[in-house]
Amino acid sequence: MTTERQKFDQLLDLFEQVKAKLELVHTPTRDYETGFPLYKVEIHTIQLIGNNPGINSTDLAARMGVTKSAVSQTENKLLKKGLIRKTHLPTDARESALELTDLGWKGFHAHEGFHTQIYAAVRQHFGESFETKLDTFGIAMVDLNKILTRYAQQSVQCLKNKPTGNN
Repeated sequence: MTTERQKFDQLLDLFEQVKAKLELVHTPTRDYETGFPLYKVEIHTIQLIGNNPGINSTDLAARMGVTKSAVSQTENKLLKKGLIRKTHLPTDARESALELTDLGWKGFHAHEGFHTQIYAAVRQHFGESFETKLDTFGIAMVDLNKILTRYAQQSVQCLKNKPTGNN
């Protein structure tokens, strides 16, 4: 008989396998028809900007779940590659609106095609139960994200409160 803990550990192992396969299909050698190798964070930044033209760095960071500094580094790489452009907002000169260039749109559409291929493969695999599986998996992922967010916040808090030994 498999215990609850063994099932949990098996689930974590499967999650790691899925994560590794996702990393494999998002290798940095994919250029998404831009002529530049794009890392996963870069193409997903392009995707967010394409889906939200005029988004600012603060909103982009919030949607990606990263710091504004991390977004700034990615933005600079995409600017140098000619995939995005910044325009200062007339209401706040400190904040910029982000948009895709023609080359950025090319990458965006190529990445959307990549997602369409994955969607088709998953859709075919699950057949008639596809929508039910999506709903169930979506609920589980939202819950898991909430749990891991809380756990990460607690871990960071513990590190902040840990004595450094320099006292």
